[in-house]
Amino acid sequence: MTFLNPLFLFSLLAVVLPLIVHIFSRRRIPEVRFSTLRFLEGSQRRSMRSVKLRRLLLLILRMIAVALVALAFSRPVIKGKVASLFPGSTPVATCILIDRSYSMGIETEDGPLFKRALETAEEIAGNAGDEDMIIISTMDEATRKIYEGEGKGRILAGEAIGKIDVSWKAGDLRQGVAEAGKMLAKTGYEARELYLISDFQRSSLGKKGDSGGMKPGREELLLFR
Repeated sequence: MTFLNPLFLFSLLAVVLPLIVHIFSRRRIPEVRFSTLRFLEGSQRRSMRSVKLRRLLLLILRMIAVALVALAFSRPVIKGKVASLFPGSTPVATCILIDRSYSMGIETEDGPLFKRALETAEEIAGNAGDEDMIIISTMDEATRKIYEGEGKGRILAGEAIGKIDVSWKAGDLRQGVAEAGKMLAKTGYEARELYLISDFQRSSLGKKGDSGGMKPGREELLLFR
């Protein structure tokens, strides 16, 4: 986590102000004993414990409120993998990279592998917001951008996806991911997402390829985000 206005973090010192006010506002009342009230002492003690507990909780809430105000002015920013747990309203540039190499053209028990890949891509594009940017790219030996537009054009993105065919060429995942990263960088969006839809054949990963502990096969469709 980083802060856009880190100097405001010094205002966290103001958290002690409610504590100081609480300490100095306590008044000591002289104790005067009355014999007729001695039977009420037990009830009074229980009542005072309840009052002290409420005062303590109120003090804690005040200190938390001051801390939250200070943090709000410092404008915290969450980066990395943790950011995905706190989605915001910031427009996102999304690149959907579809592997169209010849290995994607096989038939599986769940239907054609490439058809499933296109359905997955259409679902991702359909979830884009109106202010988001959608980039559709295909990959075999080369990477090609076939569509780029705002989220309002989700229908057009879906139509572009539907026109993609399987290639007779082999795939190059390393080059595809690198080219997709360049496409996202050119959009100028701060928030960027890359979806890679592939069967992750070992031949497409190159000699130094690493499948990350997974064992992709000819009947396996994987989605990396």
